[in-house]
Amino acid sequence: MGRSNSGPDPMTREEMLEKAGMVTREDMELVLDNAEEIERKSSRGPLAAVLGDVKMLVSLVRDFISGRYRTIPRWIAGAAAVALLYVLNPFDVVPDVIPFLGYVDDAFVIGLCLGMVRKDLRKYAAWKESPGRA
Repeated sequence: MGRSNSGPDPMTREEMLEKAGMVTREDMELVLDNAEEIERKSSRGPLAAVLGDVKMLVSLVRDFISGRYRTIPRWIAGAAAVALLYVLNPFDVVPDVIPFLGYVDDAFVIGLCLGMVRKDLRKYAAWKESPGRA
């Protein structure tokens, strides 16, 4: 991804993968402890278009760390946690206090994550909707 005409991207695919590999259980628990705030922030501006996906990423992290859903590689849950923690952080590339623009970089990072995990997220959604799941 690198740089765009408007300046540096908040995160590249390689950075996302690297950070996903370093995510701890505590990081994932931080996501869950702050799920309401993440979803609240995701209901505004450019993130509103992917609010359903944000909620699904939170749910994926919840089911992954509880052990209910472990059919994905750990880096998938790690990438979800990285993206969600980025949304939570008010001091990212473009501070969230700047109306609308403060959420553009958050939307970029969520979009990057979704692009990387879309196939696995669809499988998770199907599992979640299956009547026979434990």
